[in-house]
Amino acid sequence: MWHPNILQVFAVSSFPGTYAVVAHDDLAPYDEFLECRRPSAIVTVFFYACWKMDRELADEYSLGLDPEYDPDLATHWVRRSTGRLCLDLGSSHIHEPALYSFRLQISAHLANKNLNDPDLEPKALQYLSIDQFHDICWLELLEPTYLGIPVDWEVSLGAVMCVPSDGLQNAVEIAALSGNDLASSRWMCAHVRGETMGTGWTRFNCADIQGRKISLSVYYDGGSTRYSWLSQANYIFKCTGVTSSFHNYGFVEEIFFEVDVSSLLPEDGIPTGYLFLCPFGHFMTGTDSNTFRWPPRPWFWSRDAAGRSPLSSEEAATQGFPSITLSTELEGYACDASVYAGLREFHAAKGFDPESQELAIQFDYPLFELSRASRVDRNHASCVGDSHFAEVPEVRDSGGLDLHTLETPAVSVSFEFATIIELVKLGLMLFALMSSLVS
Repeated sequence: MWHPNILQVFAVSSFPGTYAVVAHDDLAPYDEFLECRRPSAIVTVFFYACWKMDRELADEYSLGLDPEYDPDLATHWVRRSTGRLCLDLGSSHIHEPALYSFRLQISAHLANKNLNDPDLEPKALQYLSIDQFHDICWLELLEPTYLGIPVDWEVSLGAVMCVPSDGLQNAVEIAALSGNDLASSRWMCAHVRGETMGTGWTRFNCADIQGRKISLSVYYDGGSTRYSWLSQANYIFKCTGVTSSFHNYGFVEEIFFEVDVSSLLPEDGIPTGYLFLCPFGHFMTGTDSNTFRWPPRPWFWSRDAAGRSPLSSEEAATQGFPSITLSTELEGYACDASVYAGLREFHAAKGFDPESQELAIQFDYPLFELSRASRVDRNHASCVGDSHFAEVPEVRDSGGLDLHTLETPAVSVSFEFATIIELVKLGLMLFALMSSLVS
């Protein structure tokens, strides 16, 4: 078997008990190859694009020789001499880039061309489309992160949040997506399927879910929101005065609401009854189609299969039903300054102002709107630090039958309070000016 993107064996060890293979050329893990060169974000994206093409060519060749070939069992290497991807078909995937599937149609004559050319950036700008650049940035360069937040928080899907080093109490939403193309999952529990009732509530048998977690998520339907963020990130940073600590900022793509059902001891027995979980629509705040929070009554236990006789939390505890803990988790994406610099340069090379919404409008992407915190010019001073959007510890809160006592989210309160202070200051200044004119 010979192919430029498949590892070529030079020799194998025949000494008893020694297992070694010598391959042609000098191979390196892909991340080590990138680290040695430290290319710009544009060149890094171009590497991934060419490696994706290498992978497709090698897979096509291998499948032609062996219909039982499994691409998932190949290990990815890079030839130092050419910079091209090289697959080891006979080992586990130790050094494997994601190389996710995406729309990629770059010129075929680039296949197997040497990527050690020091002047690759013009080629990347020439051969990669905007959608291709965004796809690879999202899948290979942005970091998926998960952030647990208090259950009394109201949070916007599609928000751009800053989570500073001193924790969630100073988290700031600086912008949010204005689109409403939303979708939600049903209540999901591993190996257990709940039954959706005529009322929209979902019913689970107590015996099936004790010691398990049940979750529901809300997300944008389709991938255009990713393009929205990448095409408008530098615009948002310019409008809000963000010039550093970009790793503290994340785009919220999905919100998870989770119900954790405690375990019961066998000797305690499992009561006969059902857990009812509210419909997705109850999580919508009503003030904004993109804003969600736990409703006042998200769940209840009942011995009645139709749920006509809900038990209070005290009654459920007395009758031996498991306790319930609620939690909220955000899935977001963050990256460092080099990626935003690459986006700025790439957009400008394609003829768009990278610090405007021009590209998003041209491609009909959903637009971001600045949040109130941005309009009062807090400068996000608290967001400067060494933390990362993913490094804030998860916060969980115990649930109950009635959540009416939950307080308004601290973030929203700080926005309104800051606005009032600014108005008071302005009024005092006008009063002083009028007094001086009268005198």
